[in-house]
Amino acid sequence: MANNYSYGFQSMEVYDELHPKLQRIVDELIKHMDVSLLEGIRGKVEQNNYFASGTSHVRWPNGRHNVTEPGQKSRAVDMQPYPYDPKSERRILFMSGLAKGIAEGLGIRVIVGSDWNNNGVLADQKFHDLFHLELHSSEV
Repeated sequence: MANNYSYGFQSMEVYDELHPKLQRIVDELIKHMDVSLLEGIRGKVEQNNYFASGTSHVRWPNGRHNVTEPGQKSRAVDMQPYPYDPKSERRILFMSGLAKGIAEGLGIRVIVGSDWNNNGVLADQKFHDLFHLELHSSEV
């Protein structure tokens, strides 16, 4: 059964910031699940603020959300199921796993914020960013 999900205005703005490989992944994801794209490109002040607050492990310009050249696209996206229910971690993990599976089906290596070391074991993570999907370094 085909779903009629589509991105809203804010999600489309984020979509335009994404690397084409991430666009391919989220293009397929929206066919299966309604999601909101929250953040693509992240500026220097935002990145360093996230680092200072512990929301990120890296300073500017070392994050996959960070771009340093005009015309560059974000190599990471933060997204969430729509509508968002902060009590439903399982739904977020489902979205994350679905996005990773779609990426693998497309032949694109990614890392999800629930499994930074890409070993398939979520319990060994010290830092959880369940909304995060990024291109593996071999993809860029």
